[in-house]
Amino acid sequence: MLMILCVDSDPQRLSQIKQDLILLNNNMDILEATTLQKALQLIVQNSDEIAIVLASQYLSDGDALTLLDTLNANLLEKLFTPITPVSHN
Repeated sequence: MLMILCVDSDPQRLSQIKQDLILLNNNMDILEATTLQKALQLIVQNSDEIAIVLASQYLSDGDALTLLDTLNANLLEKLFTPITPVSHN
């Protein structure tokens, strides 16, 4: 199942975001992180399933740009290292 990762240092704001996304909960799992480190950990653990990332620009231990850099690196790795070889017959 695909996942949405929500990242915000403010637990109340994070809770509100999850509440706003509750209708998607039947089709997607919603992950949450209150720190950059937790978000990075969740990305590593679930990189193949995370489809959307909603992140606050400023986090208690970093910023969203660091998070996006990690996401871009993971995406590029997926684009250039396919799991199954492509046949050109």
